[in-house]
Amino acid sequence: MNVYEDIYNKHGLSVTQKKIIELVGENKTVLEIGSSSGYMTKFFLENKCIVDVVEVDKNSVSKIPKNARKVVY
Repeated sequence: MNVYEDIYNKHGLSVTQKKIIELVGENKTVLEIGSSSGYMTKFFLENKCIVDVVEVDKNSVSKIPKNARKVVY
């Protein structure tokens, strides 16, 4: 588990993260850079977005939802 995933697990989404998800809305194409374990990716996918992910932490990559369109690491 990385520090961002730990914060999310303890406190949930921040006000800023919630606002980002709201602003993106539904049925968009999203490039998520630094997705950590994909906790925001999950919300984008629930909103029927197409999500491409860039993440450098190989341990986190294994946790990114499998239905992201593309994962680059």
